[in-house]
Amino acid sequence: MPHKNGFGKRSAFAVTVTLVAIGCATAGEQVNTAAGAGTQTAMRDAKAPSRDPSAPRTDARMPAATELDTGGQTPDAGDIADAGGTGLSAGEPFDPAAELAVGATCASINDVQDRRCGKCGNQQTLCTRQSDGSLKLAPYGPCRGESTSTKACFPNAQRLGPACGLCGKTLQNCDTGIKCEWSDISCEGEVPSGCEAGTVRYLGLGCTDDALQRQACEDTCTWGVPAACAARGADVLAIPGAPGPGMATKLEATLWGPARTALKVGACPATLGSASGNDHYTTLRNATAAAVNVSVWVSKSASGPLPSTVLTAYPGAVLPSTDAARMACSDAVVSGPTGLRGLSALKIAAGAEVTVRVSSLSPGSINAPFVLNAQLEATAEESISVPTAAGLTVQADYAVRVAGPAGLRAEYGTCPARVSTSNYYYTVVTVNNPEAAPVNVTVGALNPNSSSYFVMSAYAARPTNITLGACVGAATYNCAGPSPLVSLGPCVPGLSVPAGGAITVLVSNFNTSTTDKPFTFKVTRL
Repeated sequence: MPHKNGFGKRSAFAVTVTLVAIGCATAGEQVNTAAGAGTQTAMRDAKAPSRDPSAPRTDARMPAATELDTGGQTPDAGDIADAGGTGLSAGEPFDPAAELAVGATCASINDVQDRRCGKCGNQQTLCTRQSDGSLKLAPYGPCRGESTSTKACFPNAQRLGPACGLCGKTLQNCDTGIKCEWSDISCEGEVPSGCEAGTVRYLGLGCTDDALQRQACEDTCTWGVPAACAARGADVLAIPGAPGPGMATKLEATLWGPARTALKVGACPATLGSASGNDHYTTLRNATAAAVNVSVWVSKSASGPLPSTVLTAYPGAVLPSTDAARMACSDAVVSGPTGLRGLSALKIAAGAEVTVRVSSLSPGSINAPFVLNAQLEATAEESISVPTAAGLTVQADYAVRVAGPAGLRAEYGTCPARVSTSNYYYTVVTVNNPEAAPVNVTVGALNPNSSSYFVMSAYAARPTNITLGACVGAATYNCAGPSPLVSLGPCVPGLSVPAGGAITVLVSNFNTSTTDKPFTFKVTRL
């Protein structure tokens, strides 16, 4: 029989469960069974009076044409409160665009009308004949099949959700009949010209020399009263308790102090550059009983644009007070304007401290906000052992990581190598030798496709920014015939792995792409 559906026509072959028919049926009339067992003939009770076939069909349950049945799906007070209060929508109890409403004229008797109801449910009604002979829709049945997700909501409802931005609230909207779940739309009600709660800045209003006034952003995202002038020390950032990008700790900070000449990008001890700007110091403390490698980089704060900066480090917690002391850095000077560059594998001894300096390249950058990130690095991301006999090859599938800061790398060529001026994503592989004698090997990175290129260099121990050029073997193109970059990729031949020891191989992207790149790492015993 004909079937109308607010979501589109049903297939003639679909198995449906229909509503119990409205009213009674006469002999020979066909009605739908609630069990969906097909079409059956309804037999008239012999004791029942005959119906005049010319009389209009009646249905005592049919509502007046003005009745609008919601199927019990009207949002209650709890739904309205959940929607965020006055001015926000509690959502639609049923599809307002449904083809016909209860009591509306319909075309064919026993046609089934569907409409969306509740939280992505469905309800049905029948086209029934009235006492005046007209065809109208009966009340809709119960709403079935609603979403039971904890995120379920009434379509087109709106509410104010979690906090966002500068003391704002997230405006959330319930999708229209797709999943009936909340999604974030925008951040509303932020404090104009506000600040991020917990952020601290330093002012030099009437202070002498390096004394500054500390001013903190309150929980209301507005600046509090500045403190009295005092000497400015370094902030302290705890080292994460476990390695990995999800364990990074962050410090909301601002540049402060008088403008000073920034250091040139390069190795330490450094030389003074031509740019000058404000700076910031953060002390990293290693309270553990073992040395750690920490990567440090800057990223954008919600309070403003990221300034162009350079980063370097100094041993201990004493701030350098002269240009000579500032040039006597302990790690390389790296640029950090994009949030993807920083100090990779900064080594901090057990119980020791290292102070990181972030310097601006613009003299007008005092109080410019940024975020300092610290991520604990594993001793080696990957590990593999040498083959057991000459001529054998072992291999493992790895990938150049995408999380955390990009780092410098040694360029192709001989060792000691030139260190790059750009930053690349990388991974570190330790090649172990459990035997009692040194083992000579060649290592290589097999490209799974011609679009994945890598740079390799080998070291006696995991390199830092300072020791990247001090490799013991640099990548070459001479490992796999006339076109090794495509057929094999780089390799480092003739490496000696010490007895009972290991070597470290750094595998970097060929370009600065942030896309995760897989590769097969091979070790061949010579």
